Amino acid sequence: MDAVIESRGAHFIYIWDIENASDVQFSECIRSSIFSTDSEVMEKTKWHLTMDPGKEFLTFFIRRVEDDGPDTIEIDYEISLLSADGYPLAKTKERKRFRKSSIFALRRLVSTDEVFNEKKDEFLSKDTLRIQCRIWRTNFDILKGDLEYVRTRRNIYRISFIWAIKNFSTLRQNEKRIHIINPTSKKVPQIILTFYLQEKLGKEDVFIQIRKDSESSCNLIHGKMNLLDVDGRVYHFIETQKYVSLDEDSNWLSSVTYPKHKLVANKEHLLPNDILTFRCEFEIDTEPLCCQIETYTDFITSDLEYIAAGLPEIQFNNIPGASRFQTFLADCFKQGTLSDVCLRAGSESFPVHKLILSVSSPVFKAIFTKNMQEKSAGFVDISDVDPDTLRLLLSYIYTNTVPMLQWERAAQLLTAADKYELLDLREQCSAVLISNLSVNNCCSILRIADIHNDHNLRTVVHGFMIKHNTEIFKSDMWKTFKEENFILAMDTTERIICLMKSRVDE
Repeated sequence: MDAVIESRGAHFIYIWDIENASDVQFSECIRSSIFSTDSEVMEKTKWHLTMDPGKEFLTFFIRRVEDDGPDTIEIDYEISLLSADGYPLAKTKERKRFRKSSIFALRRLVSTDEVFNEKKDEFLSKDTLRIQCRIWRTNFDILKGDLEYVRTRRNIYRISFIWAIKNFSTLRQNEKRIHIINPTSKKVPQIILTFYLQEKLGKEDVFIQIRKDSESSCNLIHGKMNLLDVDGRVYHFIETQKYVSLDEDSNWLSSVTYPKHKLVANKEHLLPNDILTFRCEFEIDTEPLCCQIETYTDFITSDLEYIAAGLPEIQFNNIPGASRFQTFLADCFKQGTLSDVCLRAGSESFPVHKLILSVSSPVFKAIFTKNMQEKSAGFVDISDVDPDTLRLLLSYIYTNTVPMLQWERAAQLLTAADKYELLDLREQCSAVLISNLSVNNCCSILRIADIHNDHNLRTVVHGFMIKHNTEIFKSDMWKTFKEENFILAMDTTERIICLMKSRVDE
């Protein structure tokens, strides 16, 4: 029987923001915190949600946990996925009688591919999946309701490194080369890679075994082994994924194989100087962290419809292995505790601390020490940085960390770091640009290097252009770049010609 759901209002609304939502697609399940309400109508019942991002459809489970409420309670409940401005993009509803510890599933709410790929911009605004659960006690009037808002951030530990197998041609069967990855966080297991040759059915294959140590636990390990050619490009890759049960005794994760004869047949490209090279990438999913819970009681039900869109959206990174002082600073930034000035960018405001910003940036120090109107007004307008970039810059000042960035955002953050003389942040942004160099963006990154006089970045771009000179210099992109940046294009051409000549002479 379909539930008869009121078009407005509810006895209880639970809004669950899952940050780093792109990573959830690789998780087995993710569970919310337990939520309850002070409403007399709901009689002290307690609940939680579980989301299963299946291969085809998202499935939600709502469970009533052990509580002090009645033996059974009948409710109407609705689960929806919300857009950034609070409108439902997908919605489903049911009516059930719940005993203590009973659980019911809402299946096929929306396709997994639609959420994480086809309509990602709609469902994952700022990489956050917003889930709303509304609950009505059947046959009870609705006068006032409760709201609870919770954020959950997945802790994804990423490791990337180059593994070079030297003297490949001299390897004997079952001779093992071992590479051990020692993580910096105690929550992340040690990963052990073993490389060897083995003959099966008359054919010799390359084997790579992947294991973890027995002391650390995690939910998921997702790995990618990229076989690189002589130019550092990916020739072949193999992905491996392993869900790890907490009570699982086995440390075995996966095994990767590749025919040896294919490597030998193409040794000029795959075995330069008799070295086989892999770029290894691992994502390790540790336990979720609920970093903020906000509860609102006795709201008029008609107002509850508009709360979701107005909730704070400051992104905050958990800092593995942080000292007590670092944690204190991070909490001060997150909560705005003891702040003595407010930075304003666009329509957003950021409570901050003059002393902390002044120590980190001589530009901020100059702003706060000058006799200016903002000094007495208690705010400073930052007109040259957009709110998202300012948020990242402040997060770096308080936590000394930078999240995973797309190259465009890294470019914007580099500009802000340069302006406010945050040299370490500038170097980190430059490293992100280097790691994301491609034929399509090398001209844009070259211009960034020139604007900020980043010699190292410019040198790397020149080297990349030499490797891909045919693709770049015959493209419409380069033609447009020359028209818009004539002097820089001429200087770049001269430098590249000199570099190519010197390599030939060597």
